[in-house]
Parts: sequence; structure tokens; C-alpha cells
Amino acid sequence: MVAICAGLVGMYREVEEAPETFAKFNSPSAISAISTFAGFLLVTRQGTNLANNAKIIGEFGNLSGSLINICLFLKSQISSGKGVEFLTLSDGNGGFFQTTRIGLVCSSVMYVVKFSGRGTTIVPEGLPLGQDTRLLKSYNTLTGPSNGSPGMSPFSACVLIIGELVDEFQLGEKASEYAVLFGQLNAVTAAEGSIGGTA
Repeated sequence: MVAICAGLVGMYREVEEAPETFAKFNSPSAISAISTFAGFLLVTRQGTNLANNAKIIGEFGNLSGSLINICLFLKSQISSGKGVEFLTLSDGNGGFFQTTRIGLVCSSVMYVVKFSGRGTTIVPEGLPLGQDTRLLKSYNTLTGPSNGSPGMSPFSACVLIIGELVDEFQLGEKASEYAVLFGQLNAVTAAEGSIGGTA
């Protein structure tokens, strides 16, 4: 906008007959029509942006819901006697908490989608999965270039790690339960795709 205004001022000062031409635009009806059209464009653009924001927020809800469903399924299996390794980690305030590797990766996905959408560099050590050396190693291996090929995207790496952890956990379980968990992973990828497409 500043560049356009500066260009108009330059034209007014340097181009012959520009002041007379500019005077022709000093018409209340023309100014009114132009301002009405500009207002219409602004409102339309704002309406589109608000609709897109609402869709993105809704898809973040779907994304978090699917990730929570994966963790709840895991918790229900643990309650039923299925063994899983718990990690005891510092809470940063002198205390500790317990979690699982799949919980760390699922919580990392939300950050990855957010940071990817903003074009922010993702530092894996700053993600929840960065608190576990095994997960961090897997993530770095998957996202790093190998054999002349670029690495996976951070989101794809997280989904693959979740898939591997689910696969590890589900050994010996019914195929129907296995399918439910991978259905939730499918919902995670659908939500991420919708967020990226809308943004």
C-alpha cells in the first residue's frame, strides 16, 4: 500500500498533466463506488479467512481427538493386564510423572502440525518425544537424509513411529482391535491433510 501511494505521489509530481487527470477522480460518486467495492472485497476476504480459521480449528479438534483415542485404547489395554513400559520423566518443577512412548509421540504430533503450518523449524529435542533417547533416535533417523534421498517429513515420521509402537503393542491381539487403532491413525493423517490444505 505504501509503495502504491509513493508511486502515485511520484506520478503526480513528475508526469505532465497528471494533476489534471487526478482532478477527474475527485468525484464523490466515483469515490463512493470505489470505497464500496473495496469494502466488499475486504469483508469477503475476512469472511473467507474466518471460515478457513474455523475449519482449521475444527480439524485440530479432530486431530487431537484421534490421538487421545489411541492413548485411551492403550490405557484400557494396560488396565486389562497388557504390559507396557512406563517412562518416569522430570516435570521441570522438581517432580516426576509417568508416561509411555506412544503418549510422548502422540503429544508431539500436535506440535509438529502447528510448527509445520507456521513454517517454523522443528527442533526434535524440544518435542515431547525428545525426552526419550529411543524415540529421538528413531525420529532423527526417519527425518534425516539417507542414500541420497531426503528424509521423511516430521509429521510422517511421527505417524510411522506411532504405527511401529502400536504394532509392537498389538502383538497377539485381535485383528479387529488392531484395525480400530490404525483407523485412528488414518483419521490423524486425514485431519493433518485438511489442516495443511486449508492453510
